[in-house]
Amino acid sequence: MKQLLQYYLQNFDKECSKTNLFLVANLQKQTKKMSYYTIEHASDREFFSLSEFEEIASALLKTGLCLNIFYTEIDFVEYILKYY
Repeated sequence: MKQLLQYYLQNFDKECSKTNLFLVANLQKQTKKMSYYTIEHASDREFFSLSEFEEIASALLKTGLCLNIFYTEIDFVEYILKYY
């Protein structure tokens, strides 16, 4: 285990360049509420505020990984189907 951890620490940049991180987040005033949802959203409190989202995204960006952000599950699925 120790050798494996040392390997990843030594090769972190190389490993990061091969890794994508996907963030799918419902964000107040950004995510469109889809009319075909069978369950209506109770309120905007179920969505991240801008400051909450910035906190999450900035923490993930500090890892050095490539961060792809999606504001709806549909956008995420369409991206995966198109590029993967």
